[in-house]
Amino acid sequence: MPDFHIGFACSAKVQHTPDRQVSTMVKHIVMWKLRDKSDAADIKLRLEALAGKIPGLLHIEVGVDFLGSDQSADLVLIAELESRAALAAYQQHPVHQAVVPLVKAAAISRTVADYEV
Repeated sequence: MPDFHIGFACSAKVQHTPDRQVSTMVKHIVMWKLRDKSDAADIKLRLEALAGKIPGLLHIEVGVDFLGSDQSADLVLIAELESRAALAAYQQHPVHQAVVPLVKAAAISRTVADYEV
């Protein structure tokens, strides 16, 4: 029987002490329905270009839906950030804010989930 090795990443959970709280990594997931699905590729490139430009943004992945069902989002962003504070800074960062008008103009709807890991 072949050996299978499965890799995974771990991050520390929030540790509560009487005088401080250590923050944990945050996942930021956004899904959009677009007015014109042909805009997805350009938006994907613009969002992926945020990588390495915003402090605290550890990883960003953007995917374009291929199924096209009524329930499908057309575009999804999955970002990993150092902490809740890094998420707040990311959202206000000028490089991120420069992409916001493009995405807002193209989107019919937006769904977001943020959680700690």
